[in-house]
Amino acid sequence: MIKIRRYSILAMIVVFVFIPFTSSALGGLSSPSSTENDPAAMIVDCLIARPMGFASLVLGSASFVVCLPFSSLGQNVDESFEVMVMDPARYTFLRPIGGFWTD
Repeated sequence: MIKIRRYSILAMIVVFVFIPFTSSALGGLSSPSSTENDPAAMIVDCLIARPMGFASLVLGSASFVVCLPFSSLGQNVDESFEVMVMDPARYTFLRPIGGFWTD
């Protein structure tokens, strides 16, 4: 019990020490109008954002197939395809690496 308390206190100290560093690092991110990409943003994009975008594409495609009868009854198949399939596909495959703010 005492070991767990020590580790939790140590973890809290480490978190509170590194919070100012993370806020200054986030303040230095490139703005949406910037054309040059940050290498850290590229790494985060390749390791986190692209796989999550691909997972949302797979889930959106499966949801589109399940919801297809209902969207065809509501006559909005094109809109549901655009939102559930094409938006995640564009986000995952068509934007430049590290370009989180590009349209």
